Amino acid sequence: MAMIRSTNDLLRELPSIDSLLRTATALSLQPLIGAEHLGALARRVTDELRKEIQAAGNVERSVEDRDGSFSRDSLLEEAERRLAAIYQQESIRGLSHVINATGVILHTNLGRASLSDAASRAIRPYPASPTCLPRTSRDLPMISPSSGATCAPIEN
Repeated sequence: MAMIRSTNDLLRELPSIDSLLRTATALSLQPLIGAEHLGALARRVTDELRKEIQAAGNVERSVEDRDGSFSRDSLLEEAERRLAAIYQQESIRGLSHVINATGVILHTNLGRASLSDAASRAIRPYPASPTCLPRTSRDLPMISPSSGATCAPIEN
């Protein structure tokens, strides 16, 4: 015969996040998703259970013990089952860790790209080592008479 319990009694039986994180399922998931994400999933599971209990004590019948009552152990088992289910849903959707590269400047190495035949022929007369250029070179406006530079390396 099912024992009638108040919503507050059921809420008291909810497993703590810490006890959920100490279950075998949580311990096996931690290396895969990390402690921070696992903690977030555990909070999500317990929040869902709490909302179901608060909605007129409506928790799935699978959480009941054999005698029809809800116990801390049966709620912990349900929370553990839901934790595994949420992980499975996330892995099916293909969620993965990413690097937040906001503000990172991407160097494309385009400066190291192969030169076309025309460009290669155009620079062939110039040596591959640093070269002295006249101060009045219009080809390199960055070298100005005020800088005092008499030579500048040409680098790609």
